[in-house]
Amino acid sequence: MSNKWKEELDNLELPDELHDRAKAGVKRAKEEKKRTKGWRKPVAAAVLFLGLTSVTLGFSFPSTAGQIPIVGNIFEEMSDSLSVFETYKPFSTELNKVEQMNGIQVTLNDAIFDGKTVTLTYSIITEKDLGEDLMVKDSLAIRGVSGLTGFSQIQKVDENEYVGLVTMTSQDEDEFSMAKVKWGIDQFVYGDSSETIEGDWSFSFKLESTDYQTKQVMETVEQDGVQVTLEKMTANPMSFSLTYTQSITEEVDRHWNDVNVDLMVKDDLGNVYEGVGNGGSGDEYSITWRETFQVIHPDASELIVTPHVSLQNSERSGGSVNADTGEEISSYSESGSEDPLPDRSFDLEDIVIDLTRKP
Repeated sequence: MSNKWKEELDNLELPDELHDRAKAGVKRAKEEKKRTKGWRKPVAAAVLFLGLTSVTLGFSFPSTAGQIPIVGNIFEEMSDSLSVFETYKPFSTELNKVEQMNGIQVTLNDAIFDGKTVTLTYSIITEKDLGEDLMVKDSLAIRGVSGLTGFSQIQKVDENEYVGLVTMTSQDEDEFSMAKVKWGIDQFVYGDSSETIEGDWSFSFKLESTDYQTKQVMETVEQDGVQVTLEKMTANPMSFSLTYTQSITEEVDRHWNDVNVDLMVKDDLGNVYEGVGNGGSGDEYSITWRETFQVIHPDASELIVTPHVSLQNSERSGGSVNADTGEEISSYSESGSEDPLPDRSFDLEDIVIDLTRKP
């Protein structure tokens, strides 16, 4: 299209071969679409531990990351469950940093930064098999960022081999042109008896932000005490993100202690977009979220966003930690609302984002 907004999106230099993958991805999302995200207290990520002492091991690891077959594209490997990341590889920075100790080699493979969110992939080779349900205790920090939210995922790909993905989003208001990042693992948990292997597999690196365009939306819809304001859309070569605020009245809070708002997104061509939550921050009545979705179909001219509201009563617990020390600041636990009503769900009015208009 010839309009300013679409021209700016096109100028983000999406490789031609990714157009077909974008089309396939949004089609596949129709079957995969469903994300859970609760009304949660904000949690800041703990800062990493510094200082690494390497030790000599009594077994042989591959000398380079490229010798591990799956390392070619962990983003795509993880896309079986997180298809939003399947187009990330061409825009990521190959790091291939390796640290090994205590019978475990960790390779930091690729990383990418979009101005708000750092996403990285890593691979693990172990001296002994640690089972199907390996868990890692890891943490990520960005210099100058006071609060981070996100998630990580790990999966077994072969005997003694695992791959993982971490994504963390700054909750600060401004975007950054560069991120100085520290990420590491200090504990592996495995087996039915939750045995542990401890160490210090730490990495420091910096990333320049990808190109991106931001479009202000500022559209509000509300019903039955729940209000959603879609604030802005940010598009980059591999994905797009929506920032929105959900607010509830005291009456809603009195009847339901768990309020979920999922954004259901499709375009005017009928494609449905899968998304992953980047976390959020706020208080018990208002919280601002950011959610990342698959790259926009090149022929789309509109995005239709439908906020889906779920009101529930459930047992909840959580807390927050100090972003500098990792120490717990506060915690909470609650079993239900003050005056509980039956669970219910409903859709709010659609919000339409015109991609043909100048941002």
